[in-house]
Formats: sequence, structure tokens, C-alpha cells
Amino acid sequence: MYAPIHFPPAPPRVGEPVARESQDTLRLTTWLTARERQQVEAANCGCLCFLHRDTVTALGPDLAAGRADAALISAALIGGDAHGSVAALVRGFPAHLVAALVSEADEAQVFAATFELGRIGVRVVLDVRKPDGWSDFRRTLDPRRQRDAFMRTALATVLADIGGPQATCAAFFAAVLAPRTRSAKDLAAAFGVHPSTLMSRFYRARLPSPKTYVTYARLLWAAHLGESPALTIGDIADRLQASSPQSFRRTVRPVLGLSASEFRRGYDGRAMLERFRHQLIAPYRETLRGFDPVGDAGANGNGAGQYGRESGREGRAA
Repeated sequence: MYAPIHFPPAPPRVGEPVARESQDTLRLTTWLTARERQQVEAANCGCLCFLHRDTVTALGPDLAAGRADAALISAALIGGDAHGSVAALVRGFPAHLVAALVSEADEAQVFAATFELGRIGVRVVLDVRKPDGWSDFRRTLDPRRQRDAFMRTALATVLADIGGPQATCAAFFAAVLAPRTRSAKDLAAAFGVHPSTLMSRFYRARLPSPKTYVTYARLLWAAHLGESPALTIGDIADRLQASSPQSFRRTVRPVLGLSASEFRRGYDGRAMLERFRHQLIAPYRETLRGFDPVGDAGANGNGAGQYGRESGREGRAA
């Protein structure tokens, strides 16, 4: 018989500006055990909407039809028969979050499942057995942290330029354009490699540095957010988790030669996406089509260790 389920109280929703760049609710299509369905419903702080499915193959149609924004799968249900379906889901929807929930498994099962999930491309594993597990669950699935419809379209457009979702660097661009990626260090950590290792792979391939891709992706986010008139430069800097509005301004000026206000007047999301493609994709399209920036390094997630400060100065794209 199961022990009683205890959840920490849901944190209050933080007040936000009237104009939002994304919706207030994240719609999740799920493949979970019966008990896990009860758990996630109980842990919902009002910003999640669940579509519970009985098979993993039912998740893809929900994402394709726009009924769901992300997918949540149970680590307890991952077996040999499901690996191919989960891998196809990740490959087919690189612009959507596909996360795994760890709730009903012992340590041996968790280790095996986490390794296999990493191998087939699931990068986000939510272990709610930990003391801060449900807080991490809510934080990760906060709608404000998710890529919105425009950014999903932006990723799909970039991937189409380099050969589609099956391209070897598709996971890299999905991570670059993710809202939680703030630096090349974050990017390297997502794949379990050291930042200098990731940088050297791009250098050897004669590609712009990972830092350059992340910087332009952050400016793409900023241009898109700037389309909301109610958001100030300070609000945009806060959404991008910049240390201050001044820090955000210092990013814009060296890269584009514009002040933050000039940048906002001159670029909306679509215009910045075209610049991203023109400077970072089109000149390197043939290289990117066959380039695998991380290989199998991210499968076990233990290669990164504790990163120090990024060394060296990384050049911008020409």
C-alpha cells in the first residue's frame, strides 16, 4: 500500500505586467502511471493543464495539433518497447519540451532509466523524490520559462535551413533557443561537456562560437519580447535574467552597434530571426548539416564537472 502523498504548499503566483509574451497556462500531454497523474494534479499551482494519455504514441498528435505545449513522460513506464517511440517524439518535436518524471522507481531503475533517457535525447529529468523535487517541477514547468509559439516557429525555421529536426545539431539549436540558456556555460552543462571542449569543436569546424550563438539567441528573445508595449527595457532584461538593465544594454551595443532603445525600434522578432539566419546559419549551412557539436558526450551527463569561468575571448560572427 502506498504511503500518503505529501506536497509542499504551492508558491503564490508572482504579479506580472498586463502584457505577457506567452500564455498563463502550460498545456502538458502526459504518459504517466495512475498515481503519478494524481501527484502532478495535486502539485499543480494553477498554471498547468494536463492531457493524460494511455500510450506514448498519443503524445505526438497532441503536440502536432497544438493541443499541448510540452510532454511529460514517466520514467517508470520507460521500457524497451517504448524507447523508439520516445526517441521519435524527441526528434520530431525539438522545439517542444519533453521531460521525464521520476516518482515511482528505486535507485537502480532510476539510474538505468536516466541513462537511457539521455541516450535517446530527453534532457530534462524531474526527480520529485528529492526534498526540493516538487519545487523544481513547478519551476521547470513555469509557463514563463517555456519557449512560446514564436520561438517554436523560429527553431523550426532554423532547423529547416540545416536539414530538418533530424539534423545532428538539432539538439544544439533547441538548447540555444531555450529560455533558460543564458550563456555558453549553460549550454555546455546541458550536454555534459566542458565549455572549452564545446568551444574548441566549433573552432575546429570554423563555425561561430557557442557564445555567439547564445548571444544572438538572447537578442532574438529580446526583440520578440520588445513587441509587447507594456514591457520596459528593465522588464525585458528581467525576463532574460540579465543581471541588470545596464548589463542588457552592454550586450546590445557591442553586437549590433545600437542602443537598447534603437534596437527595440529597429528589430521585432521576425527581423532579428532573419539576422540570426543571415549571419549564423546561411554562411555555414553546409557545415552545420553534418556537424555534431556534442556527439555522445551528453548521454551520461557526468563530463562537465564544476565549470570555472569561461576562458578566452570568443569572437563574433562576421
